[in-house]
Amino acid sequence: MFNFFKNKQTEPAVPPPPKDPTPRIEFFNGISEELSNVSLQRNPKTGVKSVSMTFAQLNALDRFQSFTAGSNGIVRLIDEEGDIAVTPSSCRIVFGGEEGDELRGVICRFEIDNADHWERFMRFMHRYADEHGFAYGENAETPDEPSSLAPETDPDA
Repeated sequence: MFNFFKNKQTEPAVPPPPKDPTPRIEFFNGISEELSNVSLQRNPKTGVKSVSMTFAQLNALDRFQSFTAGSNGIVRLIDEEGDIAVTPSSCRIVFGGEEGDELRGVICRFEIDNADHWERFMRFMHRYADEHGFAYGENAETPDEPSSLAPETDPDA
């Protein structure tokens, strides 16, 4: 479910814009998370677009020792336009390592079926990408295959 908050200037019930306009993602108010990768897909039959956000680690887990203890089940995407509240359709915590108890990442997935909401999400992602050094890649041969945003890496490093 995609809960779209209208522009803060036209909707008084929405909290005021953040003091820090830096694009960020939060599971808990005030605890920013670092996105590792994001995959964008469109269902060719329904046209519904889906987003899979991958996080290598969660600051919320480190701080609260439990993802569900203080979470309201919403992921907040915050930028200079305001907040986008997203209710993931799934959120998978991935463990690995020798004992199988090392956090390898978290993958949150949600769908967007409204064109205006998609455009707003993409404006957020472009701001986030610019701020955090992500690059956009698209598979031109098969448009229904996932596109992704991931941090740029130096191939010579």
